[in-house]
Amino acid sequence: MSNKDPRPTTPVSRRDRAQQKKLKRHKKQTVLALALGGIAVITGFAIGISTYLLKDIPALRLSDFVDLSAASLVYASDGSVLGRFASEGDRRPLTSLQDAGLPLEDAVIAAEDKDFYHHIGIDPLAIVRSAWDDLHHQSIRSGGSTITQQTVKLAMFPNQERTVRRKVQEMVLALELEHRQSKQQILLEYVNALYFGRVHGVPLYGVESAALHIFGRHAKDLSPAQAAFLAAIPNNPTYFSLEQYPEHVLDRQHYILGKMHTLGYLHDGDFLHAMAEPVLQEVRHDRILYAPYESNSPYILAQVSHLAPRLIAQSEGISQSQAQTELESRGYRIYTSIDPSLQQRMEQTIATTRDFPPDLTVVSMGRQRKNKRHVQEQLGMVIIQNTSGRIVALAGGRNFAKSQVDHTLMRRQAGSALKPLVVYGPALEHGIITPGSVVDDIPETYYDPNSPSKQWFPMNWDNQFHGLMTARDALMHSYNLPAISLLNQMGPQIGAHYAWELGLAGIEKSDANSLGLAIGGTRGGVSPEELAAAYSTLARGGLYTEPSLIDRIDDSLGKQVYRHEVRTHRVFHTEVAALLTTMLKQVIESPYGTAHTIARSLHHVDVAGKTGTTDNNKDAWFVGYTPSYTMSAWVGYDFPHALLTTAHYTEPLRPQKLFVRVLGPVINQRREHFVLPATIHPYVICTKSGLLASPLCKAAHDTEIDYFAAGTEPTDICHSHQIVFTTVVNGVRVLATEYTPLYEIKTEILFNRPAITLDQKLQKYAPRDISESIPKELDPRGGFPLSDFQPSSTTVTPLSPSP
Repeated sequence: MSNKDPRPTTPVSRRDRAQQKKLKRHKKQTVLALALGGIAVITGFAIGISTYLLKDIPALRLSDFVDLSAASLVYASDGSVLGRFASEGDRRPLTSLQDAGLPLEDAVIAAEDKDFYHHIGIDPLAIVRSAWDDLHHQSIRSGGSTITQQTVKLAMFPNQERTVRRKVQEMVLALELEHRQSKQQILLEYVNALYFGRVHGVPLYGVESAALHIFGRHAKDLSPAQAAFLAAIPNNPTYFSLEQYPEHVLDRQHYILGKMHTLGYLHDGDFLHAMAEPVLQEVRHDRILYAPYESNSPYILAQVSHLAPRLIAQSEGISQSQAQTELESRGYRIYTSIDPSLQQRMEQTIATTRDFPPDLTVVSMGRQRKNKRHVQEQLGMVIIQNTSGRIVALAGGRNFAKSQVDHTLMRRQAGSALKPLVVYGPALEHGIITPGSVVDDIPETYYDPNSPSKQWFPMNWDNQFHGLMTARDALMHSYNLPAISLLNQMGPQIGAHYAWELGLAGIEKSDANSLGLAIGGTRGGVSPEELAAAYSTLARGGLYTEPSLIDRIDDSLGKQVYRHEVRTHRVFHTEVAALLTTMLKQVIESPYGTAHTIARSLHHVDVAGKTGTTDNNKDAWFVGYTPSYTMSAWVGYDFPHALLTTAHYTEPLRPQKLFVRVLGPVINQRREHFVLPATIHPYVICTKSGLLASPLCKAAHDTEIDYFAAGTEPTDICHSHQIVFTTVVNGVRVLATEYTPLYEIKTEILFNRPAITLDQKLQKYAPRDISESIPKELDPRGGFPLSDFQPSSTTVTPLSPSP
């Protein structure tokens, strides 16, 4: 009998092994799945962290690194330098690393980054040490940065923010910078941007500036001891302050010299010599001159400092505040439209005090005593080139050191200087008048909701009313009532609309409901620059051009950042602009024009323009233009005060004198003349009727040559003037009759004046031309009048405008 177990065991063992293999396979799959999941989580976490850390990383622009401390230069139109922008301090950037000198290069590398020429932009071991230090102190501390990283920080992160995100972004950009620039270029940018603190009160930027101020020599001429001395300061300019803690600087200098020796930059003998050099005795103690803001035309630089950051920000896609910072240290080249010869003449004129009154003494009461201060009369002047709208000269004041207010941009009341722009120009454009249309300068009362009496009774500057005259003469004399009457007829909203179209943005919406707009009485004001651009529109045939000062901006690499594009739009038709120009020429050429003093100085040239004064002579204006240039000049005080008037200083004449002195030589040299369109023709008209003048009109001295666009010229002959027989009875002129004694009869040429009605209060304001009109009353002694013409049967021939 056998002792073996009869059960079949083999099949069972195979099944167990299969199950075991299956279990092992499942375990491997589980482990693999967990591993892949872990990797995915870690990868996702890493991607998320990277996305967070690199979010909003700035784009690396090489222009940010070239001449990190270079001033931005401002040029005139001929390429000459007008001035420069730089932040506070002396900056003298080097253009080549060779100009820094080998000792200084070695000292900087030994002090800041001994592996600079061997790493890829970052030092991994240093980063690990820095990270461990940060974890240990639970804060972001300095350290671990290569020269490349520090250069990135200076260029891309000027706020010196200390965060993990900023450090990571700094490292990424450092790697990119190393890929795009050579080591030598990076080091040059770094040494140009280093800050060395204040020496003799002057903030120093860059090794060249530091070498000159501290040792009185160029960086390339420094000894190893001096180079190490300078390299010691930027690590902490406060702690290593040359003036406060020279012993701190000397200790670090010895440390740097030791590293230079260890790295093989200094042999034993050179090292010992450098350590023994009495470097503190070599420091200069006198200060050298520097100019962080250099310009003989500070008002131009002031305007550019406001305009350029906005243009740079728009072009570069950065904030305006960042653009303002970059303007001081990124080496921009800003090309302006300034004509240096005109600018120089303007500045020389301002420096001459003969055209200005003595300073005004202003007394104010303090708590215990009177305070006196001397105040200069100020000015604002702008010259615009008509063809392009480019500003070719400007003066924002008389002395930038005393007043930094740029009066070319300050808005003031313009007075009568607004009349051509908001009254006569629009009235011509809408066909309401021609230059020869007759207006009536008579007293009139208007509704004024702001007056206690609800009435406004405007007066002329001479406190008289003059009666019938042409629109040309009304503008030439700058009478108020014709302008107000025309604006009332047209609507002040139309006048305000043209003001806005002409760039007078200071005119407010409330001014569009005020008849005071006609004589410049507005809530908002205008600036000399705005007014120059508005009048330049007339010289350009009615085409408004936005004024510009900056033609082009290039970055430090020569890449164009901005180029000005001329912006224009039509405001007046060409014929209207030409007609208004003939009217404004009369302001200067006529002996009765308000700017005739200019004609006495400038002969046989074409100048058109307009004067303007405000209540109590607080502001005085003149805006004049030729075919090429328009100049706007304002004088006044920075606070409400009447301009001084003496026998020598006459307030309305000062802007005119400035125009003659500044632009006069150019005008006399060019001798340009306005050209009328072929559709405009001259006619001799009667100034009392606006019709074609007759010999009687000429005999009464009531004619003038006027210009009309085709289709608007008068076709009828004036019959207003007549030969009449008059006499005087009880002091009153009346028509002579058959009973008038012969010895009392006078033969006169008078005109039929339209009747006007004046109440008793206004009788004293009767217009002056009443004395030239045909009397309505007969000699009270009776009889038929001796003058009994029928004008319709009178035949006359119109006068020819030809001389």
